[in-house]
Amino acid sequence: MVNLDAPKITRVGPERVVVAALYNRTVLVCQAEGNPQPAYQWLQKTSTAEETVYVRGAEPMLVIHNVTYEYQGKYFCKASNVISGTDRTIQSEPIDLSVMGTFYSMFLLSRLHLFLFWDLPTPFTLSYLNKLLYLYEKNVAFKTKPKRLWWRKA
Repeated sequence: MVNLDAPKITRVGPERVVVAALYNRTVLVCQAEGNPQPAYQWLQKTSTAEETVYVRGAEPMLVIHNVTYEYQGKYFCKASNVISGTDRTIQSEPIDLSVMGTFYSMFLLSRLHLFLFWDLPTPFTLSYLNKLLYLYEKNVAFKTKPKRLWWRKA
């Protein structure tokens, strides 16, 4: 007699929180057990107000070759099989994928590490840091996903 088992997700990752570099490659992995062998589906739930859901893949490994800000969001792995005509599906805990710009800087603010990710021109000077800090304190930063931040001298 053949043992039939509903899918069970045994591993999803690499971690629950993944920071991917802009325009680079990242890989998400899902492993599941079951008999018959489960089919996979990767879903992305966006961080927008509409919370759009995209199907991003149908393999155990999701490879994103050119990461852009559109890939930012929560990713879920679904594993499913059919036993006696009944669809058996399980969904993983979310993986939170954040996209980091090509340049990043770190500020130390009263024992709190604040990471700012920007696509800034080089050379990078202290005046850039001061202006970024000013924008953050005025609550302007992080309302959008800036690709470039610039200003004029007064």
